[in-house]
Amino acid sequence: MPMTRTFLAIEVDAPTRTFMAARVATLRSLLPSVRFVAADTWHLTLAFLGDLDEAQVQAACASAAAVAHATAPFVVRVAGLGTFGDATAPRVIWLGVAGMLAELRACQERVGTALDRAGLGHDGRFSPHLTLARLRQPLPPTEAAALQEAQTQASVGPDFTVTHIAVMRSDLTPSGARYSALARAPLAGA
Repeated sequence: MPMTRTFLAIEVDAPTRTFMAARVATLRSLLPSVRFVAADTWHLTLAFLGDLDEAQVQAACASAAAVAHATAPFVVRVAGLGTFGDATAPRVIWLGVAGMLAELRACQERVGTALDRAGLGHDGRFSPHLTLARLRQPLPPTEAAALQEAQTQASVGPDFTVTHIAVMRSDLTPSGARYSALARAPLAGA
């Protein structure tokens, strides 16, 4: 039986992507050893589900639709640069999220509850961010210092209104993950 690697996410709008691309261009010049993720993969993960069969994918879509029906649109923005892992050897470089964070967290909690009710296991941890790069090796000292300096510079993207929850498929390839939307559930009133 074919399995589909699946997650639920918020897709970012075009002005936010433009802002993020400019931020990544600056980081590329500071961090030449880093391989950044493709711009078409930028998203805010609400829940990672892993490999699902067709019935489970349909249950994930129904869960997203139920949550979306009970969630009003809300506004967030990209803000701040951070890392996961040691400052001198980060594993992930990311942009943070600001704005209506209480609404974002409530949406994510409703997603988790709906997935639990559907019997779908998921990673319950939630740290709102948009991944820019995954690193396999420590940064050279000069790049680690440049990244730490870049984290101190204020950087806030445009507001964007979250209008839907996307059920996403993840295909792993040698050149990196490729994502495609399996379904989009519009938020109430969107």
